[in-house]
Amino acid sequence: MSNKSKPILFYLTAFMSSLYPILGFYVLLAPDVEYLLPGYKRYVLGILLIGYGGFRMYRIKQLHKQMQQQD
Repeated sequence: MSNKSKPILFYLTAFMSSLYPILGFYVLLAPDVEYLLPGYKRYVLGILLIGYGGFRMYRIKQLHKQMQQQD
């Protein structure tokens, strides 16, 4: 992979990782989702999406530090 594509992939991954918590909060707070996921399923999915997004953002932060140390 070339050096030009690494920053592009980094920002694309960071953008996609930031969508997980947004989707998680939407699942938790939107009343329309209750029809698709009744009961506790909506809360479980929302919390999982927020947690996964947090994990992905943590890993992106580590990757960013590693990329800066290599340059």
